[in-house]
This record gives sequence, structure tokens and C-alpha cells, in this order.
Amino acid sequence: MILRVPKEKTRCEIITTLNFSNRNLNSLDKSLLACVNLAKIDISGNRLASLPGFLRDFSKLVEIVADDNAVRYVRFELFSKVPVIQLNRCPLLTAAYQKVINLGLTEESPTDVLTLKETAARCVAQNLGTSQLPRGLPEGVIAYMRKQKRCDLCRATFFNHRVILLRFIYRPNCSPILPVFYYCCKRHFTDETSYLHYRFCTSKELPKHV
Repeated sequence: MILRVPKEKTRCEIITTLNFSNRNLNSLDKSLLACVNLAKIDISGNRLASLPGFLRDFSKLVEIVADDNAVRYVRFELFSKVPVIQLNRCPLLTAAYQKVINLGLTEESPTDVLTLKETAARCVAQNLGTSQLPRGLPEGVIAYMRKQKRCDLCRATFFNHRVILLRFIYRPNCSPILPVFYYCCKRHFTDETSYLHYRFCTSKELPKHV
């Protein structure tokens, strides 16, 4: 059975389905991205603690079956791209965690106060972008600026400072109701009410991912 794609094989167009179920795996190899037409992957019955982030890079992936793993949540960037995600019998986060996480009471969600370096980096990104940085910047600053990420909600740029927010979302063909983590530039919401207020009252565009 294929667990990784040989380095010399840069594209594997013939494979559309992969079945890695019940293989005692705790990770997947990124070389699988060579399967450019992959539409479905079954990774159920393994020891995965999270869904591999590179799964979002499969442009044609429409179904992930990951039942009976140790997965506790789904990243929004993956949830928004893959229509069907199955996580039955996984130890998913419950509603009891939502307030704790969204109010920043965990180590993963730091204080809302930005460091001076983060503030300066965001100002540069907003006004100048990061593709062409000013000459003469220290190597440490350049390395920091290359860590840019996009907020899952407002798409603003952030760097080392992120805020993790949690929502529970039902979507047809996905089971059960999925806990979805948003990686954000700031604390856009704390509960479902404030999320709806943010999406519908402060943004002109309706959410496309619900």
C-alpha cells in the first residue's frame, strides 16, 4: 500500500481515492500532494491527533473520512475547502470549551495586547505589503515578516500573535457537529451571538462558509 510518493514522482494523476484506514498511523507524508486529483481520503481507525494541514492543498478533495482517531477539532481553512468531513467516535471538543477558548483563558489564545514587533509588522504589511520589504532591515525583522498569515475571518495579516476562536458548526454530510478552530488576528467574537453580530452587522458580505 502507498504511504508516501517517491521523490522522483512529482505528479500522480491516476489516483483519486486513498485508503489508509486502520494502519496505526500518527501522521501522513506531505509527498501525497503528488496525487493532484485526489477526491477522497480514508484515514479512519488511526492515531491522528489532528487532521494534517496540507490536506487543504488538494484542490479536488471533497471528502475526508477520519472516524476513530484522536482528533479534537477541525481548522477552519480545511473545513471551508472540503465539503464532507467525517469524525465519528473522535474525542471532539464539547460546548463546555467554547467560552474558555473564546475568552482567551487558555495558553493557545494569548492576551489581546500586541507586542511592539507585532504591531510594527502589521503596520508595514498594511501600508507597504510584505512582497518587497524596505532595504536594510535586520535579518531578524525579515524572518519575522516572512511568517505572515491571514486571519480566517477578516483576512487581515498577522504574524506571531494569533487568537484561536471556536465555533460548533453543523453541515449536511458531515458528522457529527464539528468544532471548528478559527485562527484570527484579534478576538472577533466570544460566542455565537457575537459571531453573528460580527458577520452580519459589521461586514457587507454574507458568510460563504456556513
